[in-house]
Amino acid sequence: MHLLGPAKTPSDAKTKGEIRQQPYYKCFMQIDRINCSDIEVKAEIMPGAPVIRGTRVPAQAVLDNANDGFTAEDIVADIYPGLPVEPTRRVIAFGRRAHASAPAG
Repeated sequence: MHLLGPAKTPSDAKTKGEIRQQPYYKCFMQIDRINCSDIEVKAEIMPGAPVIRGTRVPAQAVLDNANDGFTAEDIVADIYPGLPVEPTRRVIAFGRRAHASAPAG
């Protein structure tokens, strides 16, 4: 589970090296060039890191948890209670699309 510290994954998760090769890992590196209505970047919130709109939850943490096998429902219920499930689903879907359209490398 990714909050803000080191990765903690479900017991059946792959090793860290394998996880990095999975979809949507680090897809928000160029967030300023990507538009997703469920993500916002404000200097006063999480020092300018992309977050789920209206929260302080880092968008990358949501994607990292999804990449580790958590569903949007798991993330909302177990990791970030109070985070709306629909925006969480959309951010995960957005991350998948962004990763799919990113150049390999």
